[in-house]
Amino acid sequence: MTAVAVAFTPQSARAEMYYRALSVTLASVRRWHPGLRTVLVTDTEPPPYVREFAEVRFTAFRHRPPEGFVTEPMRGCLYTLDALDALAGDDTLLVDPDVLCTAPLDGLFARAGDKLGAYPLEVAPEHDIYGQTRAGAAVLHQLLGTDGALPPLHYGGECYWIPAGRAPELRHATDRAWRLSLSRHARGETWLPTEEHLLGYGLNTRPVVDLSPYVRRVWTASRYRTVDGSEHTLPLWHLPAEKNRGFQTLYAAVVDRSSWFWSTRRAEFVARAGRVLSVTGRTPGKLVRDGLGQAVQLMAAAR
Repeated sequence: MTAVAVAFTPQSARAEMYYRALSVTLASVRRWHPGLRTVLVTDTEPPPYVREFAEVRFTAFRHRPPEGFVTEPMRGCLYTLDALDALAGDDTLLVDPDVLCTAPLDGLFARAGDKLGAYPLEVAPEHDIYGQTRAGAAVLHQLLGTDGALPPLHYGGECYWIPAGRAPELRHATDRAWRLSLSRHARGETWLPTEEHLLGYGLNTRPVVDLSPYVRRVWTASRYRTVDGSEHTLPLWHLPAEKNRGFQTLYAAVVDRSSWFWSTRRAEFVARAGRVLSVTGRTPGKLVRDGLGQAVQLMAAAR
C-alpha cells in the first residue's frame, strides 16, 4: 500500500510548532488524495489533533547520535533512519514536516514506480553540507565500497520515494554507513553526519529516479529568497523558512473543514497558500521584513 509519511521526534521546546507544521503537511496530502494513507512515525505520543490527519506509528530513536556527531538543531534528523523500519511493507513517500502538497501526486508515483526516488541538490564538491562535502563523502563511499559516481550526488532530505521492495537494501546500506561513521567519529576521523549523507550512500549505488520535477526546496527568508515563479508547476513545496510562520497560519485553515483549504480548486489553493507562505505573494508586513533583511545583507556585503 502507498503511504506518505513524516518522521519526527521532539527534540526541543519548539515541538508544538513542528506538530502544527506536520499536521499541515499531512492534511495537504489528504486534500488531494483523500484515500491515501498518511503516517506520522514518532517515539512520543503527539497532541490529539495530529491523529485527525495521520495514522501514528511508534518506534524508538535508536540512531541517536553521540555528542558532536551532528549540530544540536539537527540531532532529530537521524530519527529518519529508524522510521525506515517502521514503514517497512509500504511504498512510502517520506517527506519533511515543512512540505506542502499543492496537487495530486499520481505523476510522481507513476514515474518512480518500483525504483528509489530522491531530490538531487546542485552543490559543488567542496561545498559544506551540515559538516560534510560531496568530495569528503566520496572518500567514505570508497571505504564502504561503491560502483556509483564519485563524488556522489547529494540528495535533499525533504523527499524520498522508497518502494517496499527496495527498502531492505536501502536500510542495509545505510546501516553500514552508520556503523562506519560511528567508529570514525569515535576516532576523530571524518564521517557522514546526517540522514541525507547516510541515505546518500545507499542511493548512490542504485537506480534513482530524479524527483526534481515534483519537489523543490524554496527559501522565503528575508535574507535569502529563491522563489522563481515556477512553483505553481510543482506538487510539493519544501519551505524551511516557513515552519514558524506560514505553516502556523495555515494550521487555522486546516482545522476548519469548511475553509478554502479543503474546498478551492487548485489555482486558488496555490494562490492562497502561496501568499500565506510568501511564495505567490507577500503580505505588507513580510515585504517590509524582506526589504529590511536585504538592506542589512547589502550593507554587510559592502563592508
